[in-house]
Amino acid sequence: MSEDAEILIVEDSLTQAEQLKYTLDQHGYRVSVALNGKQALAWLSKHKPQIVVSDILMPEMDGYQLCRQIKSDENWKDIPVLLLTSLSDPRDIVRGLECGADNFITKPYNKELLLSRVQYMLLNQEVRKQGRTQIGMEIIFGEQKYFITPEREQILDLLISSYETAVQKNLELIRVQDELRALNESLEEKVERLWQAHPGLWDPELIKVIERNKAEEQASTHG
Repeated sequence: MSEDAEILIVEDSLTQAEQLKYTLDQHGYRVSVALNGKQALAWLSKHKPQIVVSDILMPEMDGYQLCRQIKSDENWKDIPVLLLTSLSDPRDIVRGLECGADNFITKPYNKELLLSRVQYMLLNQEVRKQGRTQIGMEIIFGEQKYFITPEREQILDLLISSYETAVQKNLELIRVQDELRALNESLEEKVERLWQAHPGLWDPELIKVIERNKAEEQASTHG
């Protein structure tokens, strides 16, 4: 499937676009790049990719606006759109539902997670073309009003992507905590050896710093 799949990347940062293109190229995808939403729409007028991967924060036309344009066009609306976001605000999810986005992934992205998300979207693309039903609803979130027409599959995809993102962030936090714990233990061992070799270096202020660091580490671990 990957050898036949064409992916359009929409990213205003040329460096990030090339990094993303390289990752997808390495796994057999045919990749094109547009540097903004208007370029993407011009490219789509002549091509129809299997997936569009778009950054959200772009000048002139952001990722939400681009996604809305794609989903409102009869020729493009069945193209899955994967948005790159920081997901720092719950409204990202609501706006994603509103514009019709199919999936999210966070920046900076994990390559393995990105590739698995792309594969998941490709595998489900044909299935999702059948039996699509939409129910419009108006919601108010964060003192803003949104009108969304989410499909059940879209909601499921966004929930899965949000959950995967939360798991990924949690694993990263655990890794950082483990590294900090190992660093503190190593520091304590080195200080203890230094004290044994040079008793005259026994500094009460240094002891207070070490004890404070140990207390902060224990608090973060149990928190």
